Amino acid sequence: MKQNYLGTYGVLKGSYMESRLKYYDFESTKKAYGDPTSTILKCVRDDENEEYILVELLTTNEKMRIKREGYELTSKPKFDIGDKVKLIKYPDKKATVRKIYWHDKDKRIYYLLDVENDKRKSASRYYEDENKFEKI
Repeated sequence: MKQNYLGTYGVLKGSYMESRLKYYDFESTKKAYGDPTSTILKCVRDDENEEYILVELLTTNEKMRIKREGYELTSKPKFDIGDKVKLIKYPDKKATVRKIYWHDKDKRIYYLLDVENDKRKSASRYYEDENKFEKI
C-alpha cells in the first residue's frame, strides 16, 4: 500500500531540469509554471492507486500533478502568505508574509516579507529557523 500524502507539505525532489523531466505531468499540465523546485507544495488530492498526486504551489496557489516518487515530505510552514508579522530586532517594523520558498541547498524554509516603509528589509530572506520575526 502506498503512503497517502493528502494534506501533507513537501518539495519536489531533485534539480529543476531533473524534476521537470522525471516528475511533471506534461499531458495534464498545459501552462508553464515557475520553478516548483523552490517552493513548498501542499498535497490536495491523493488517490493511492494513482501514479500522480495533485499538489498546490504555495507561492502561486496553482495546482499541478507530479509523480508521487518526486514528492519529498517537509514540515508545515509556521506562517502563511498574508500573515501579519513583526520583526524581533525592530519591533516597530510591521510586515506581511509575501512568499514562502524552499532553499534546496540548505534544506530549509525561508520567507520574503513586505516590510512597511523599508524596501531594504523587504528584499531580505527570512529563514524560518532563525526566529527573526513573529506573528502579530
